[in-house]
Amino acid sequence: MDPISPQDESRSVLYNIEPIGINTQFKESLSSYVLRLANAHNVKYGTLFAKLITPLLDKKYLLNISKKGGNGFYDSSNGINGIGTLATDFIEVISSLTTRNDLQGMTMISWSHVLPSRGLMRTEKAWCPECLQVALDNEEPIYEQLVWTLKIVSICTIHRIKLSTHCPFCSKRMSVLSRNGKPGSCSTCERWLGGKGRTPRIDDNSEDIKKTILILQMMIPNSNTMYRREQISESLKFYVEQLFGGNIKKAAEYFKVANSTFRYWYKGHNIPPLNSLVSICLRLDISVVNFFNKVPVLKLNIILDAASPATKIDVRQKYDHVYIKSYINKYIQQESITSPKSLRSIASSIGCDRRLLYIKYPTESKIIVDIYAKYLKRKKIKREENVEIEMKMAIEKLVNSDTYPSRRKVESLLGGRYLIRERKVALKWKSTIK
Repeated sequence: MDPISPQDESRSVLYNIEPIGINTQFKESLSSYVLRLANAHNVKYGTLFAKLITPLLDKKYLLNISKKGGNGFYDSSNGINGIGTLATDFIEVISSLTTRNDLQGMTMISWSHVLPSRGLMRTEKAWCPECLQVALDNEEPIYEQLVWTLKIVSICTIHRIKLSTHCPFCSKRMSVLSRNGKPGSCSTCERWLGGKGRTPRIDDNSEDIKKTILILQMMIPNSNTMYRREQISESLKFYVEQLFGGNIKKAAEYFKVANSTFRYWYKGHNIPPLNSLVSICLRLDISVVNFFNKVPVLKLNIILDAASPATKIDVRQKYDHVYIKSYINKYIQQESITSPKSLRSIASSIGCDRRLLYIKYPTESKIIVDIYAKYLKRKKIKREENVEIEMKMAIEKLVNSDTYPSRRKVESLLGGRYLIRERKVALKWKSTIK
């Protein structure tokens, strides 16, 4: 297909290919769609991005990236499927290039007023290898689902397996978009990412499965409904009144949320992240859409019983101290050698508060704290050694190419692992460039 001017409204500049599953729970993500566009035109995505998309986005920093060949955009490209300006910009540009008007449905834009962006989207690519393999075996288009791009989702509900996050051949993780990106293939070694039988099945009753099912229900188009921020507060007030007689503290305890945090959500000062919103709906046994529509809870008596003070006291008394003692001793004698953990992390794994460990197991708690402190100290020393070695290599590389080893250039070569504004790193940098 020969390129034509974007001003020619009678034709599309890029192929008007159909998004996959746009009206289903398993709809395609926008990042997957643009990768398929590049593949359909037999060019790498990096070429499509640099030559056609970037000029239309009209973002100065993107033009600089295209000219210099940096990875700054690709490293943060997860926002293309999200709720911010990157998603809206790409929707506008790709819509104009393909003359399609349904691309918004491949992002989370319809939820932009009720979900905070922090922690919403995965920073790197995730996929179900069995979904990819089934598509290949059935000679169907290879694509990546929008639901896979959400941080809260770690399970494929179709095949009951955990999503993959690194290439099984080169072990590399991938950005959502990359220069050599192609749905179903590793952007580094270009090997096929599909396959069957690599990971064990997840139990149908696992909380991850239940949360993912609620998320999938959010993927179904709802007449392009744009929910309002105020609806969260309104819905919380409705359910607190219906189930807890207006008692905010009792509601917060039932939903396992800090009282002060829940009050901010209740009053509309803040909005809960997606994970918290889904957890609330899971406890209410309703969908997220029904939560916003204030649909009455069916299992009213069960929830009221679970929220009663008497039940709460009983739960607190059900700690198995034989198990806790065994768990702690096993960690100290075996696991602490290869996988040191903080006392907080161990308490979380057991399912108790670390204060309980301090009170009931003071000697063991002190040993755990000391082991972890020594581990952090060794890690810090190792990091300082690596700083010096990698700093020298980066500076030598720049000097050998007749480039002044400025702070930004050195940081760029170090891949963001070390920031020169850190005092010790800055001292190493200054001493090395002298």
